[in-house]
Amino acid sequence: MTARRFKSFLVAIRDVEQPPRALLTKAARLAERFRAKLELLHVIALPYLLPGDDDNYESGKEAEISRQRAKLERIAGRLR
Repeated sequence: MTARRFKSFLVAIRDVEQPPRALLTKAARLAERFRAKLELLHVIALPYLLPGDDDNYESGKEAEISRQRAKLERIAGRLR
């Protein structure tokens, strides 16, 4: 039987304000050991904005996505 080769690991992060550091560290070590890619996922599940004026809603939505993405990038930067 051959050893299983992992190509990537996906870690879902519920709260980007308080990421699960122990889990992320362990996932980073596993990814490094298997020479795999580590991907972080955060789903914005709660409505941060209430629908109203479409222009304000769309720009607010994009701003929130950018803010959350920047936080994920900071988390990823610490793991690199």
